[in-house]
Order: sequence, then structure tokens, then C-alpha cells
Amino acid sequence: MNIENLTNPENILHISLNINKSTFEDVFSKMEFLGAYEYILSAFKRYNIPTISISMEDMDHLSREYGAEKHLRRKRNMAPVSPQHAEFIKQFSEITDLYIPALRFKTKKIDILTDPDIFKAINSANRKIIMISGFTTDLEILITTAILFNSGFIPVVISDATSTYSERMFFTALEFISMTAEVIDSRDLIKKWEY
Repeated sequence: MNIENLTNPENILHISLNINKSTFEDVFSKMEFLGAYEYILSAFKRYNIPTISISMEDMDHLSREYGAEKHLRRKRNMAPVSPQHAEFIKQFSEITDLYIPALRFKTKKIDILTDPDIFKAINSANRKIIMISGFTTDLEILITTAILFNSGFIPVVISDATSTYSERMFFTALEFISMTAEVIDSRDLIKKWEY
């Protein structure tokens, strides 16, 4: 699969995972994420690539306490708050308020395809290439790519339009993701679509 096939707008569906301010406040690469996310949303709108926004909230765990403890462990390596934090939060709100996804879903399942409404929406789009952005790279995006790959889709993670709590976790996750998905960044799309 080459970049030509991966970037044909007629074949692409965009899934945006967990785009919320509370997660964004804790991720390490805010500036990179904002630049990439704003670009892809405007490009997807221009090329009529539909976006499905999915929020995974209050995910079901065998033990809620255990799930909370695992989440705290992941956040231990968070980067310190930068002086531009307030400006980044403002920009995040402006970008997410500007672009409205075609469909929005909330689910308690990390396997999005087990939610019948989400499964139907993805299938009815009739597009094999699923570009993925959002949070967090090392858990929800990692698992989603494996599930989509196993279900016959071609997942493509836009790396700089995703983030997580630490740089180390981010790059380790991308390496694992590359085993079941294609990993590109927004610059690959800019080269293909803007020149």
C-alpha cells in the first residue's frame, strides 16, 4: 500500500477518538497536535472526507478501582505544564468548535466495533481506509487500529494528530501501531494534497 492509495479521498473515513479538553490538557505534544488536527480537519472538509467522532467514556472494567489505578500509572510520566498552556487550551476550543463531525458517538467499549451504532456507521461509509486521530496514542488508538485491521480495514494513524501523556509512551505506541496500521503524519498529507 503506497501513499497514493492511502491518500485517495474517495477511500477515506476519518475517526476522531476522545477529542476532549480534559485529556488534551494532560498530553505532552499540544502544539504539534493543534497544528496537525486543524490541518486535517480543514483538508477533510475540503475533500469531503467524513469524520466520525467517538468518545470512550466511563469504560467498563472488571474492576473500576483497577482501571483507575492503571490510568494513574500512565499519567505519572506527564510532561510539566508549559507557559503556553492557557493559549493551547484556547486554541483547542476554537478548533474543535469550528469543525463539526458528520456523526458523534459515545461508548463505554474500547472495542468500537462491538457498539452496533458505530459498527453500522463505519460500514455504511463504505470506505476501507480509516484515518485515525485523537487520544490516547498508547491505549485507545493502539487498540482501535488492531481491531480495525483484524476486521478487514486499513487503519492509518496520523501520528502528529494524536498524543498521549509522555513522549516515551507516544513513540513506543507508534512502533506497536505500525505492526497493524500505517503511520503517517500531517506533512505526508500536505505533500500529497497541497503540492
